[in-house]
Amino acid sequence: MPLMLNSATANMASRRRLPRLFPVAALSLVVVTTGFSMAALRLNLEKKIVTLGGPGADTAQRFGSIQDVDVDEGGNIYILDSELNQIRLFNSDGKLLSQVGRPGRAPGELAVPMSMEIDKGGNAHVFDAMNQRISTFARNAKGLTFKTALDLKISGSDMCQLGNRYYVVGLRGDKLVHEFSSDGKHVQSFGEAIGGSHPVVRDAMSRGHILCLPRERQIVVASSTAPDVRAYTISGTLLWTMQLSRYRQVMTTIVSPKSVSFSKPPGGNHVTLAAVAASPNVLVVQLGLLSSEPDNRDGFVRIETRMLSVDSGKEIGEQRSLPRLAKMRGSHVLTFDAGHTEGVSLYRFSLQQER
Repeated sequence: MPLMLNSATANMASRRRLPRLFPVAALSLVVVTTGFSMAALRLNLEKKIVTLGGPGADTAQRFGSIQDVDVDEGGNIYILDSELNQIRLFNSDGKLLSQVGRPGRAPGELAVPMSMEIDKGGNAHVFDAMNQRISTFARNAKGLTFKTALDLKISGSDMCQLGNRYYVVGLRGDKLVHEFSSDGKHVQSFGEAIGGSHPVVRDAMSRGHILCLPRERQIVVASSTAPDVRAYTISGTLLWTMQLSRYRQVMTTIVSPKSVSFSKPPGGNHVTLAAVAASPNVLVVQLGLLSSEPDNRDGFVRIETRMLSVDSGKEIGEQRSLPRLAKMRGSHVLTFDAGHTEGVSLYRFSLQQER
């Protein structure tokens, strides 16, 4: 049965994360890139440091719905729970260090937290789509405590941080990316909307994932429901745009000027699950193929990992046996374990050039 969306229900639907799938047994990633002399590059998990959550976990590691995760330079793990509207901070041994946040609209409270960034000081910056703000929780001797809230007046789908600037992805006017200063002032908006002229389609397809690349000082955007991936300079200049190959896009039927019917094509449709940086040269975009069977609406037939060149956006590799990758920071990678709410694992990884 097709899904009917209008401008209000499209916004509500964007707040739900798709399930995280597949337990981790071993992780390997092979790419070919001119940055490595056209040789194969393998991402190896060298050591599993800790797993948080999962069946039989103690009370401190029981989560409602894991929305986002991150790891700081010391290996401490931050988990954003969108059901409980809180952040939990664990050390690399799995010990709970701090817990902060609760449902609500007041300062320090969360309503629909969408994403989280951890800065070099260990401070957590949470983008809240319902409250339309970024809340900062400062790291100190007590763990995490609420510090500030920046009212942005925008409801997007994801946020990343580059220096003292925040970048939010989501349609506002006819622009895709919106830059804000550290005091919450709107600096600029850039990037053309995705999805044609219909307002509901444009709104749905302009929601997705945003990735800040500090070394390159670039912003990468990947639509959640379309094959579009784009890279911009921090001033908003488009560097490259590409469409992922063999991307099965959901079918749209215009019902009225404010309503659209979405339906799955035969064989199912893709959704874009994540965009992360495996190295300064390689982007990783992960896709989930949803079944077209009516009794398998929430399950993935498979996870596809596409490797792209940071310089050009060209596809340079693909792997279909990887689990869901969450964040890659320094020598650490976080993966989602089986199930949307069950748990995450932290590994050390290395990139190995094969000869």
